[in-house]
Amino acid sequence: MQQALVHAHALLSAGRLAEARRQCQSVLRSSPRQTDWLHLAGLVEWRAGDTALAERLLLAAVALQADRVDSLEVLAQLRLQAGRPADALEAAQAAERADSRRAQAPLLAANALWLLGRPTQALDSLDRALARDASLLPAHLYRALLLKEQGRHAEAQQALDRVLALDPQHVTALLNRGAVRQSQGQLQAARADYEQVLAIDPAQALPHAYLGLLDAHEGLADLARARYQRALQADPDCSVAHDLLARLDLAQGRFDSGWLHHERRFVDRPDGWARALAGRPAWDGRANGARLLLVAEQGVGDQILHCSQLDELRQRASVALLVAHGKLLPLLQRSFPGLALHDAAQPLPAVDFTHVLRTGSLGRWLRPDLAAFSNAPATWLRDDAQRTRQLLDALPQGPGPLVGLSWRSAMPEVGSAKSMSLVELLQALDGLGPLRLVNLQYGDVAGEIDAAQRATGLQVHQVAGVDPFNDLDALASLMRHCQAVVSTSNS
Repeated sequence: MQQALVHAHALLSAGRLAEARRQCQSVLRSSPRQTDWLHLAGLVEWRAGDTALAERLLLAAVALQADRVDSLEVLAQLRLQAGRPADALEAAQAAERADSRRAQAPLLAANALWLLGRPTQALDSLDRALARDASLLPAHLYRALLLKEQGRHAEAQQALDRVLALDPQHVTALLNRGAVRQSQGQLQAARADYEQVLAIDPAQALPHAYLGLLDAHEGLADLARARYQRALQADPDCSVAHDLLARLDLAQGRFDSGWLHHERRFVDRPDGWARALAGRPAWDGRANGARLLLVAEQGVGDQILHCSQLDELRQRASVALLVAHGKLLPLLQRSFPGLALHDAAQPLPAVDFTHVLRTGSLGRWLRPDLAAFSNAPATWLRDDAQRTRQLLDALPQGPGPLVGLSWRSAMPEVGSAKSMSLVELLQALDGLGPLRLVNLQYGDVAGEIDAAQRATGLQVHQVAGVDPFNDLDALASLMRHCQAVVSTSNS
């Protein structure tokens, strides 16, 4: 029996699936409780693309042998591949309970936890995997990508260095190390990583795009354009190159080509809404009685910016529903009376619409040239007047204008490049006369404010009851009182 099992595994390895399946079926007809054969049959069906049958066979093996770790780990992989991270996590955790010495189970659990939006637990799981096998390259890589996603660039770079110590030609690690080096201002080192990727694989598109971005930062616009075009020659669907070329075109006043490249921003990385709306007719900018399902995109700041065009849009077409970030809905409801709104985090309700439009595409139709930007309103959001009045007593008293301060972006990719220390900001404001400074920065910044106040002698008031991250209505009311706002770019 053991020799037959080895032969069947060899058939699977050789890709001779039909023969391997027949051998599994022959054994299981006479001995249906053979867990080794159930496991192998599951592998065969998974390789053949019948994931449902593969899962049933693997579950049968586990039902007969609860500590069948290899079957549990394959179940976790299968479920991850099928887009079922919660079920994959259950299988991976069962595998780890069955054998706490193996590194594969916590690695799979980390992958599932990442997909479930639980990065801290994912990092803990990766640490367990690496404690069991310090040379497990995928664990180092996933750890680096998680740290990068959280904006912890120095730690991410260290993890990527470990990946490259194990495999100096690992293209994904080199690309990501270049990105984290670039985010930390290590531009020449980043350039070296991108060039090394091209030396390994000249057909790669992304390094050309990233090298172009470095050129653009150095003011070499023509060279940057050539790099972006080279990236698109390598991969016509490289959304990063389309996005960067769109920015360059728009900055240079080439609106027609700029907006066309901008429309390709999701071409190779569709988000959930792009997938959900695939095949629905897109609005072509004409006033043709269209009823639009309008879907906001990107972060809260981008969504606010895009909404500056809503009144113009509603003169051309009817907006059946605007899907936006839930934190913005009260502010938008007050600012655009009669506009139907929906929280993007909730399932789409039944709605009667004829066309779809992403808010990032409004510029193509409403900002076709530089002159059209003069149509933008000076203000388009309305604060809650009652709440604004209620904040009066909480504001710092004294001479000088009220000035709101925001100094940091938490964006994972570029936040560090867009941030400054509060001490630096206060030092720049010192000497401008009496100012009443108030915090607009989101996040837990109490300790940072205390340290900056001790270092500079300037006071930054934190208004009780205002959460700049979660309560945008309160933030809008606080900003309504400010005579000036000093902020970095946090979009």
